[in-house]
Amino acid sequence: MAVPTDTGHTEEKVFRAYSSEQGRHYASARTAYPQVVYDTVVDFHTTTGGHFGTIMDVGCGPGPVVRKLATKFEHATGVDPSPGMIESATILGGLSGSSKPIDFVVSRAETLEGIADSSIDLVTVAAAAHWFDMTEFWPRLAQVVRPGGTVAVWSSSAKMPHSSNPNATALTKLLTNLTDNDLEPHMARGNKIGRSRYSELLLPWTIDHPVPEFDAASFQRLIWVPEGEAVQEGELAVPIETLTMDDLERIADTMSPITRWREAHPDLAGTERDLVKASRRKIEAVLSEGGAQSDNLVLRMTSPGVLLLFKRV
Repeated sequence: MAVPTDTGHTEEKVFRAYSSEQGRHYASARTAYPQVVYDTVVDFHTTTGGHFGTIMDVGCGPGPVVRKLATKFEHATGVDPSPGMIESATILGGLSGSSKPIDFVVSRAETLEGIADSSIDLVTVAAAAHWFDMTEFWPRLAQVVRPGGTVAVWSSSAKMPHSSNPNATALTKLLTNLTDNDLEPHMARGNKIGRSRYSELLLPWTIDHPVPEFDAASFQRLIWVPEGEAVQEGELAVPIETLTMDDLERIADTMSPITRWREAHPDLAGTERDLVKASRRKIEAVLSEGGAQSDNLVLRMTSPGVLLLFKRV
């Protein structure tokens, strides 16, 4: 198993500054995680002896993950450092399996204020761990997770065109150039960890002071591959998404590197020369050149991602 070599930590600022309205826009714009991810997490938790008392989603944002799994647990909690995100999550609501409202709490992941020791059966962290200081997060998790509990950490990187798209090679080149050139200067350290499929994320046994409460022997790392491909050991087949141009633009609007690009180019943001709008026109042109009908342009997209599963001994 490769050991991460870069231990730098960059605090996330874009989403932390979100208002409640921005949080609800984020919730409506982002596509759902594949059901197979949730099923795999629940199966791992069940088959390794996990209980279904309390679930906690850390870095919950507007709460889609905890809302999805809450009905399987007696109690459910979402934690996020952004007051705006927590306000939007509370407005959107949700109930646990015992019909109790999900409890949404403002807290940093590294401190988990108000969370009692040995009180959590399943911890989920979706597209957020790359913003945490893992040297503080793992020791705190060891305190709040019950023995026999599970920690599930996952993230999907920037969506890329599937090979079944018209003009797929040109599309891939276009979006790769967008990510590697236009957005690269606006990538924070956390973005790059996410793009690495968490190969550089610090694990309980790779931090300076290892946390022995998490079992390295039962650890699983599952790389996401598109459905239809041969699935090898250590891989998880996820569906291919079909997105309209409007879908792509809404998703891009919630990406932190896009926010930073707009902050660096205030004269272009929101105009026809905005990076998102300009990129959309280029994508539409490449699709049309490939024979796609201009009145129904869609992209079949894959999300390079990874799911990490840990057990608390």
